[in-house]
Amino acid sequence: MAGKEKRLALISVILFIAFFVLIDIITGQIFIPRNYSEFRIRSAVYHHGLEKDVNSIAAWGPILYPFYTNNLGFRDFSNRQVSLTSDKKRILILGDSHSEGVGIDYPFTYAGLLQERAEKKGVEILNASAVSYSPRIHWLKGDYLLNTLGLEVDEIWLVIDISDLQNEIAYASFVPSQESFFQRTRYKANRFLKANSLTWSTLDAINRNREFEVFNQTLLGFQKNTEQLPSRTAIELYKEFFRHMDDEDLLRDPNFHGVSEWIYNNQLRELAQQGLDLGMKNIKGLKEICDEKGINLRLSVHPWQTQVLKGDTTDYYVETWRSFCNENEIDFINLFPVFINHENPREIISTCYIEGDNHWSEPGHLRVADYLQKYIEP
Repeated sequence: MAGKEKRLALISVILFIAFFVLIDIITGQIFIPRNYSEFRIRSAVYHHGLEKDVNSIAAWGPILYPFYTNNLGFRDFSNRQVSLTSDKKRILILGDSHSEGVGIDYPFTYAGLLQERAEKKGVEILNASAVSYSPRIHWLKGDYLLNTLGLEVDEIWLVIDISDLQNEIAYASFVPSQESFFQRTRYKANRFLKANSLTWSTLDAINRNREFEVFNQTLLGFQKNTEQLPSRTAIELYKEFFRHMDDEDLLRDPNFHGVSEWIYNNQLRELAQQGLDLGMKNIKGLKEICDEKGINLRLSVHPWQTQVLKGDTTDYYVETWRSFCNENEIDFINLFPVFINHENPREIISTCYIEGDNHWSEPGHLRVADYLQKYIEP
């Protein structure tokens, strides 16, 4: 009898667990809010990127828009298959959220517009950009794409801005590694449970809310006197990208999150120079790879809203990168005059930027595409 009772008890436990898991998954499908960033994934090699073959909806603040990636994990018009080699001239864009085109349907981003125009000239453009990329990620991802994956390109366009100063400091402690099977499995399991298990998702949300509030208060310490308050989605992404940073004091310093002021504030110029020096070192690393493979490297800089209001097309940031490019035989493109010219800067901002955001609206992307089109040559 004792053995029979034990078997019944074991069967009861197994049935209870199975029933709980079933209910947990069913209720998860109903109550777990949609994750509009589910396609943004970690990388052991180049920190983070986009999942392959995505067909989803992305969110940037209140804006929802379609989001596709190709088989290489690059944002694209559809889930198309891209060969590692091509008979056409091929240009690879490496940029951050501006080049990914957050908040904008891909055909209306500058990269999407250039892709369509380039195709008519027999030139192929690939967009390997993603949110919060900077020179260190450009180098690591470029090395992976060119040397590990075997992607063949003729030109690389690096599209950078002042946010890279902060990102370079944050990514300095990131060390590329080969992800183990256990690490990869654990990461995938965690993502699956967060998306499907109500219990797991709730516990994760409690933990993330605690971290979010600490990080949000730090950001508000800098931004409480400005009109640009980031959305929760933006802050969650922002927080995720600083997970490797080991300087907690700097991370909790409100001035650290006001990167738009670093160049123009004498007290923060040392921090800006640190970011510039790191960025230059990493771009030199990518330049060496390009030289070995006969790839032409171009670098462009573009302004944030604060820089548009300052109205200087040749400020310290621009001239520092111009000098660097001249010294290292890198083609330099200054996009500041696209937004800083004879036009009213307030009108430029209201027209060319998403409201309360440093990212371009559709008219802003169109201006950039029109300016860069002359660099597309068969």
